[in-house]
Amino acid sequence: SHIIIVANGNNPDWKGVNLKTVQFKDKVHKAIEAIKLVDTSIFNDGQVMFEELKHFHFRHRMAHCAMIWDIKDTSYFTVWEFQTTDKDAGMQPVIYTIEQANNEIIRLSEICEWVKGVLKAVVSNFENKTGYLI
Repeated sequence: SHIIIVANGNNPDWKGVNLKTVQFKDKVHKAIEAIKLVDTSIFNDGQVMFEELKHFHFRHRMAHCAMIWDIKDTSYFTVWEFQTTDKDAGMQPVIYTIEQANNEIIRLSEICEWVKGVLKAVVSNFENKTGYLI
């Protein structure tokens, strides 16, 4: 969200957006568009990471879906995700082992560190162009 706001801060054509109503995947798309406006080298350098972030379903599942643990076997848990496709419409189970979940969390942490670096570059670019400090 910060990337979207700061990157568009000096864009007179930007109409704004209510980020409370925008889904995570759409925020990623809007952030990518904003970064392209600010500095194409940031976008080009991070293109692989942006693609990975767009498809980061684990984060969505942890934030929005019900999780159920088997009391007798805690080596895995089931996430119940609502699918909207015609073939699989309805609640569908997604099973994660503890190791899989741990790997997903580690990867998300790495991506978050990368995003912090991108935000720092966007803020620096904004400050250099406008003379305003954030």
